[in-house]
Amino acid sequence: HNSAVAAVTRCAPILDAGITLGDRVDADKAAVCYHFARGCCTSGSSCEYLHRLPTAFDDAKTHMMLDIFGRPKHHTERDDNGGTGSYM
Repeated sequence: HNSAVAAVTRCAPILDAGITLGDRVDADKAAVCYHFARGCCTSGSSCEYLHRLPTAFDDAKTHMMLDIFGRPKHHTERDDNGGTGSYM
């Protein structure tokens, strides 16, 4: 039995991806928009984050202590969902 609730929104990269303010800032500092990935970013082209699928290049340039969305990674998962994953 799966108790997960279906998401209300969903990202359709072919339709939703586009140029944002995130493309215009320092390329090494831009992160993928978390809300875009969830399909619910309301900022559109004025969003400060990237609206596209992350690439291997994006992952390689991201600091090892941050995830692809620019959130801090922690040694263990946190109950408050602040940050993500494990850096070890």
